[in-house]
Amino acid sequence: MKQEIERKFLIDAKKLPKLSRPRKVIQGYLSQNPEVRARITDKKAHLTIKTLGELTRDEFEYEIPLKDAKKLLELTNLTVEKLRYFLTLNGFCWVIDFFQGENSPLVTAEVELPHEDSKFKKPLWVGKEVTFDARFNNRSLAKSPFCNWKDSVSH
Repeated sequence: MKQEIERKFLIDAKKLPKLSRPRKVIQGYLSQNPEVRARITDKKAHLTIKTLGELTRDEFEYEIPLKDAKKLLELTNLTVEKLRYFLTLNGFCWVIDFFQGENSPLVTAEVELPHEDSKFKKPLWVGKEVTFDARFNNRSLAKSPFCNWKDSVSH
């Protein structure tokens, strides 16, 4: 088990530096409390269990056979698809997600932190923080896609 501490932001994709090759991510939610999801990233699959929380959550993640993940994804209609990029800046890893399908054109960035009060410099392409806005967590996006409420978002 590890503890995950991360903050999430909307970003201005036009201001992003050149990014490396994306990874295609498909994840489906099987349970809400605790959050249980199956995820396929390129050709690898994981089963993840996360406790509820906004900033800090316990996370249990296990690699599983790809065929098992595909079968688990068939059990739910709560899925999210995205193209994921990684960018390291000032000692922090930023995960940048370009959502696909009904969640397009949403683009978010998460930064994982060692402590809740860790200080970091926000890059110029980072906009509004949405860590505490539940609409932007992936489980919520699977239930209520961005296309249904994007007009209510101010950047």
